[in-house]
Amino acid sequence: MYIFIDYTKNFEVAKNFAIFSFLISIGGMFGFFVLLLFLSKVMIKPVKDSHVKQKSFITNASHDIKTPLAIISADTEIIEMEYGESEWTADVKKQVNRLADLTNKLVFLSKIDEDEFVLSKTTFNLSEVIKDIIEPFKVLVQSKNKVLTINIEDNINIDANEDMIRQMMALLLDNAVKYSKENINLKLKKLGKQTEIILENDVEEIEVGEHKKIFDRFYRLDSSRNSTTGGHGIGLSVVKAIVEMHKGKIVCKSDDSHSIRFTIHI
Repeated sequence: MYIFIDYTKNFEVAKNFAIFSFLISIGGMFGFFVLLLFLSKVMIKPVKDSHVKQKSFITNASHDIKTPLAIISADTEIIEMEYGESEWTADVKKQVNRLADLTNKLVFLSKIDEDEFVLSKTTFNLSEVIKDIIEPFKVLVQSKNKVLTINIEDNINIDANEDMIRQMMALLLDNAVKYSKENINLKLKKLGKQTEIILENDVEEIEVGEHKKIFDRFYRLDSSRNSTTGGHGIGLSVVKAIVEMHKGKIVCKSDDSHSIRFTIHI
């Protein structure tokens, strides 16, 4: 005896259930996405507003700081004209310059973080620019009984913001002169379509490996030398910001415990 059972209705029910389940899943996912998009804007808004207020505070505070700094500087010069220069007036001028430099760097970092910031570029001879930047550092290096070795490939042209590149190189060289033990090596060469800048100097002692935190604002490898070096731990943050603005990459690394090397590809 053969018995035949018609499962057409069962298959139809299973098919309809699968279709409805799929449509409900798609609808649920779409609704969840819309809800998430709405909630994310609500949740991110306080963070965004805080970031905008922070940048606005830095810009406004810089203007408020510059005015008293200018007055302090002018008053100090008047005191020196009447009573002569002393270690106290010299120290006041030094601290005023430090604070003014810090303010300018903070304003610079704040400006390049803005969405409407536009990077203007021109084509220029990087080899000649770096040679020009090095000149004033040569005297400083000699006065500190240090040695600066230069290996610059000629006629390397790049498309970049010249003022920013000058600032970047000046900050790197200033950092090397401050923290080097004796030797500073600067190299510039063409590496395929990119340009490679290597600045290496010896140090007293340092941890072997890559130093990513060194680019964090106000970070110092050796906080005990704050008073002797005169820096404030923000120069390398500016350097990294300039490199990244030009779609480049910068790496800080130590192959041994007595040297540090900055490599820039731009």
